[in-house]
Amino acid sequence: MDYLDELFMKWKEGIKNCSLKISLSWYIFLAIMAVIVCSMITILFCEGWLNLLAFQGEQQGVIIRYGNGAFQIIIRQGEVMDSNIYRAIQILDMIQYACILFYSVAAILVVSRLYFKKKLEEPLRILHQEAEAVAKEDLSFCCQYNSGDEMGEICKTFDELRKQLIFSRQKNQDIIESQRQLNAAFAHDLRTPLTVMKGYIEMIMQFYPKGNMPEEKLYENLELLYKQVLRMEAFSGTMKEIHGFEEMKVEKKQLKLCDIRKQIEESIRGLRKTSEKSIELAVANTKGRNIEEDEIYVDERFLLETVENLLGNALRFCQKKVLIKVEQDETFLRIYVKDDGKGFEEKEISMAWKPYYTGDSADGEHFGLGLSICKNLCEKHGGSLSLSNSLKGGAIACAEFYCG
Repeated sequence: MDYLDELFMKWKEGIKNCSLKISLSWYIFLAIMAVIVCSMITILFCEGWLNLLAFQGEQQGVIIRYGNGAFQIIIRQGEVMDSNIYRAIQILDMIQYACILFYSVAAILVVSRLYFKKKLEEPLRILHQEAEAVAKEDLSFCCQYNSGDEMGEICKTFDELRKQLIFSRQKNQDIIESQRQLNAAFAHDLRTPLTVMKGYIEMIMQFYPKGNMPEEKLYENLELLYKQVLRMEAFSGTMKEIHGFEEMKVEKKQLKLCDIRKQIEESIRGLRKTSEKSIELAVANTKGRNIEEDEIYVDERFLLETVENLLGNALRFCQKKVLIKVEQDETFLRIYVKDDGKGFEEKEISMAWKPYYTGDSADGEHFGLGLSICKNLCEKHGGSLSLSNSLKGGAIACAEFYCG
């Protein structure tokens, strides 16, 4: 019995996994065999009863001869055939001819029902549910139908489409989020040049009307202001051209380390006028050469934006002093920005670079976009951004740029 059950299950599984065309052929073949068998049984059954009725009819003076599927009734003179026997013979004779048509129609109905039930109903229901879910923007419904036929392939393809829609939606969300962060980053980056410009303008307004600023110094400050205006124009032009950080391209060129120090000092001078906190700068290298003669292969824009963002963050959290140290070796340029504030909490060291991350402090002050921008710029330049705390207190941010 177990063998028969196993054989039946294998046959059922084989029918399920074979193609719709082959399955339909099997159903039609079985239906034809069923019609033949049922028709033969019915005909034989009717013939048995007809022979019995013929024998009963002959006893009443009526000769009934049956052969080749037809009856010949001979009634003796003066005799009358029983009407019930006559009607029964007609009915059985009609059944013999009509049973084939009846069984054929029944077989068509049964095969259609079974074929739809076994091969189409379940996958169509799954596809309908999936289509309704997709129409409602619900992509959590899994369109899965375990079968090796065409309907199984259609369900598998539909599920792959669902997964692709999920991927496309996530990609679009990432693009939108990247664009939002980029827009906020540019707005954030514009703040530093504006702060520097404000410092130089306040210096001019404070000293020039009183005659305490010579023309050369005034022209120098105006030149620095003009440089900041050019940076703002570059920001706005870049913002029109790209849609995310991934589109920003590194454009390295050879620069002298002393020129980089000079540009950092210019930004520091402008920030000093808007802040009472002390800012110190130190530049060193490990190559054993004079800094004035040293050259570096770096993207100036990435470098200055990183320095200004780190400096802006440090000024927000320091107590009195910020130290900037620029260090160069054979392949990397490292910029350390240290403040004398409270430093990072343990959780903040791994989370502070995320956009708008808010620490656990009571004031709920967040780190803004500065560290997030720096991390993206450093990584695109082949480096990294790391955060730590000084042994003497305060936070240290190290921006590393690959200069090879």
